[in-house]
Parts: sequence; structure tokens; C-alpha cells
Amino acid sequence: YIYEDFYMKKNILYCFLLLLPLTGCNNNEIDYKEINCYDDLNHDNFYNEFYDYTSDIEMTLKFTNESIYRLAQYSDNDYKKEMYHPVDLTIKMNDKTYVFNDAGARMKGNTSRNRYFVDKHGKIYAPVHFKINVSQTFDDEEDNDYFFKTYESEEERNLLKKRRIGDAKKFDIKYNKNEDYSFTKQIYAYNCYESEGLIVQKNNLIKVNIVTESDSYTTLYELQECIDEEFIERRFNKESSSGDLYKCTYSATGPASLKYDSMYAIGIEKGTFHPSYDLKTNKKSSDHSLLKNFITTINNDTSSSDKFKTTLDNILDVESFLKFSALSWVIGNPDDLRNNYNNYYMYFESVNNKAIFIPYDFDRCFGIMKDWPVQMQHIPYYTTKQNLIERYWQENPLMWRTIISTNDALVPYSINWPVIKEYQETYKNLCVEYANKYLDVNKYQEFVNQFVYAQKDISIPGADNLTFASYCESKLDTFNM
Repeated sequence: YIYEDFYMKKNILYCFLLLLPLTGCNNNEIDYKEINCYDDLNHDNFYNEFYDYTSDIEMTLKFTNESIYRLAQYSDNDYKKEMYHPVDLTIKMNDKTYVFNDAGARMKGNTSRNRYFVDKHGKIYAPVHFKINVSQTFDDEEDNDYFFKTYESEEERNLLKKRRIGDAKKFDIKYNKNEDYSFTKQIYAYNCYESEGLIVQKNNLIKVNIVTESDSYTTLYELQECIDEEFIERRFNKESSSGDLYKCTYSATGPASLKYDSMYAIGIEKGTFHPSYDLKTNKKSSDHSLLKNFITTINNDTSSSDKFKTTLDNILDVESFLKFSALSWVIGNPDDLRNNYNNYYMYFESVNNKAIFIPYDFDRCFGIMKDWPVQMQHIPYYTTKQNLIERYWQENPLMWRTIISTNDALVPYSINWPVIKEYQETYKNLCVEYANKYLDVNKYQEFVNQFVYAQKDISIPGADNLTFASYCESKLDTFNM
């Protein structure tokens, strides 16, 4: 079989060959076991297979013309953009088929939203990012303002409300917006974090069919686990999993810089309020005291390094943060905590109340520069600057206390926030270790070869991006600067 996806940007043609055995490939001979959404699933087994890089996964999202058009039109409405719209979800995974009728779908993304991706007749013009929720009930206006379901009993409704997929209510799928030719750089970035024992979301590469009453569109998508309450519960024991989780982004209220003056942007997203630190758990009970104390401490405590080390150890999982920072430098994403004060989660573990940083959104890693040509490959690990097109002094106080320092009289941070030398040395050693470990073309090629649908030729960058080999060579050269 030949799988073809004509990418709209720059007339790039991606062709993927899905080679099946010559014997037993007749459709009548394929033994798919159909599992209805109400049947019990072994969620652990499903989860492991869903995020197994070697799994062959084809997902179909079947919309009515009305539901997909409303999804598009609501995507930039502050009050309705997070409303879910009905979709019939089918997942063919290896030898089984899973059906979730009347699941919910909405568009996601900050800069990628496109209300014109489909017209009112169901004609599809481009892909968009989706969030899928399999537990929608659609029986009040919070669920949906035009599609309503009725239930014969409360038991029937609760059965749907408790519907899960791999123990989760939701997952995300993202199209290849930045035209990474191999489709796998971002997945490799997440794998680097996971390999070092850090908390990070699972992801995979899958084929997706978007189907309306009058059209269909097929392309590759990245499947992503959502970072939410179920994500935390899967990774922590019962006592440790009831803490505050924040999504930290550069929102309309400003950057999540951890500066003292950013504390006004702590809250819960609602309507036109999009906080930089958006609480995702404990929305009815949290007073944000742990995050406020964290920001206040790293900004206002100007004690000596030796004394501050004890203070910091009590509010931050320092070991994981140093690993997080070193890997972030190796991966080279300009749109992160260190550079653009963006795209990370903070979780305050509920036994020791320490902050844990969780990486998020790496669609600009390993030399991906489409539409935003920020050169990350030449940046040394010790830089005291934000690494954007315009390079300004680093303003994040946590960076100054843990991994960077300067004696420049123009930068008062070096006086107010003296670096903890032990942490700085650990960070440096980790940068060297991870660069040599993960900036390896052969290692990346082996990684790419696992996927059913990935483009295996990693020598082609796609768009205005660097090849993986070119990025690695330049990044490793920074140690000789």
C-alpha cells in the first residue's frame, strides 16, 4: 500500500510506504476484535501499547459537517473555544479496533489555531491540533450548546462519564506544524527526558483520518498524553498525587518568568483571563500559597549561596531541575523556561511540597526553525542571556541561583542572586554527559527506525530547519568555545 499525504505548505510531498505481508493481507482475513467503548479495557496494557513507538496506530475522527464547522468557528471565541464537539472516534491499534462513539473534540494551540481549516459544507483544507475527551456527556450547555444527549438512567450517564482510555479522559493529537521531515524530533526530545528518569508526557506517531459527511483528510499526527490529574496519579503514589499542578506559559497576561512581578498572573483560566500560571488541579481548594512562596523566595531571599542552598533544597527538587535544565540546553528549544519563559509545568508534590518542573511543547527542538529562525545550535551551556532573536539578559532568578553567574556590573542579578557553585558544577557536568549521549546521529537514526510511519531519511531537514547531524555538530562545538 502507498500512503500519500500532500502537505499544503510549500508543495512538500510526503510519501509513506506501509509494507504489509503478501500473505494474509486480504481485508476479509484481518481479524480485528472490535471493543465497544462501554466494555472494560485493561487500561495499563492499552496505555503501554498506545505509547509504544513500534505500534501501528490509525485513528479516525468522524464528524458531522455541523460539528466540525462549529469546532472551527468556536476556536477563537474566548468563551467557547474549550467547548467539546461530538465526534465518533475509532482507533485501530495493531490487531484490535476500539470504538468511542460521541467522544468530544476541540481545537488546541496558541499560534496554530485556524478557524478556516474547514468550511460549512465539511470541506477540509488543512490539519489542526485537537484535544479529544472520551468522557463527555453532552447533557448541558457546559458540554455543548447545540448537541444534547438524554439518558434513560443516571447509571447510563455515569457509565459514559467514567469512560477512560488508558486510565485517562483526554489525549492530544498535533499535526506537523513546523514541518520536521522525520516527524520525530519532538518525540525524541521527550524520550531524552524520560530516559533520564524525569517526569514527562508520553507520545507517539500515528496516522489520522479526519472525516466529515462530504470529505476526508489523512495525515500523520503526534499523539500526546495530557498533563493533568490522571497524568499525576499515574506517576505518584496516593499521598504524593494531590498537589497543585500549573501549566506555565507566555500568555496574554505575560511570561511565566518566575519573577516577583509575574505573581499577579497566577490563577485559573476562565473566559478572557488566561493566567501565565494556570492551575490544573485543586481548583476549588488551592490558595496558590506554594507557588507564591516559591516565587517570593527565589526573588527576595538574597542570602549567601551556602545559606540559600538549604532554603532552595526545601522548596525545589533540585536534582530533577538540574537534569531538566541540562537536557533543555542540549535539546535547544528557544520557546522554553530559560529563553522565552514559556512551555513548562510545575507540580508541587503533596508530601514534601517541593516544586518539580515538567517539560512541555518541543516542536522547536534540534534545529527546527520554521517561521522563527532562532539559532540555538551555537549557544553555550553557560550563557547568561535569553536566546531569542534579540538576546537580552536572563531575568529568571532560578537560573541565576542554580546554573549561571556573571560579574558584569550592568547586571545586578549577579549580586542579588549569587549562584550555588555546587549546582552550577553539576549542571555543567550533566550538559557534557547528555550532549555526548543524545547528540548522536546513529542513536537518533535507531530511534526513528522504530516507528511505522516515520520518514526514515533523517538527512532531509524539511522547511527551513537544520538536519539533526548539523545541529549536533554545532552544539558539540560549543564546548570548544
